[in-house]
Amino acid sequence: HNINTVTINPAAVLFQLFSEMELAESNLERIIKVKGQLIERDVLGILKDVSKGLIFAHERKIVHLDLKPDNILVKGGIFMISDWGSALRVKNKELTVIKSQKAINPGYNAPELEEQNYEEKKQCNYFLCDVYSLGMIVIRMCGIEIKRIIDVPKAEVKSHDDALNLLLDSIKESYSSKLLSLIRKMTMYDNMNRIS
Repeated sequence: HNINTVTINPAAVLFQLFSEMELAESNLERIIKVKGQLIERDVLGILKDVSKGLIFAHERKIVHLDLKPDNILVKGGIFMISDWGSALRVKNKELTVIKSQKAINPGYNAPELEEQNYEEKKQCNYFLCDVYSLGMIVIRMCGIEIKRIIDVPKAEVKSHDDALNLLLDSIKESYSSKLLSLIRKMTMYDNMNRIS
């Protein structure tokens, strides 16, 4: 059991979710609503905790597919991933649905999840979808409302990546160029260019 993940046993998903939610002190979305824009040290600490949990799951061929600030719980200063109800297990390039319900989180879902048909999704690198979602969570921790990314007028930008760059430029005075570069690499529209 990794301290940065909540149990993924399908039979215990609901019980585990409710017990973890009851025991958790808060979730990341609530923290962001109270604090607003987090300082870089806090962003990096949370990113480290969540990344550990995601690596633990990915090493076991499990993808979350519903990462968002509401699903990042905190207890004792440790941030952990919860709500594995939309998770998929990857076996020999085949996907096994752990729970059939598919979450829809505009702004947090990778573009390829929203735009492809079922047959194309079977070929999708779901691990990179989680990376995209985590990058969007980092953007949210930096004080950018995810809705702003979705609502950037198409006339103002040529692409998804242009929209992200426009918004990231608005916070470049508050964060290091290394963090902003990492965010860009995590949230690339083309998953073949996305950092893994």
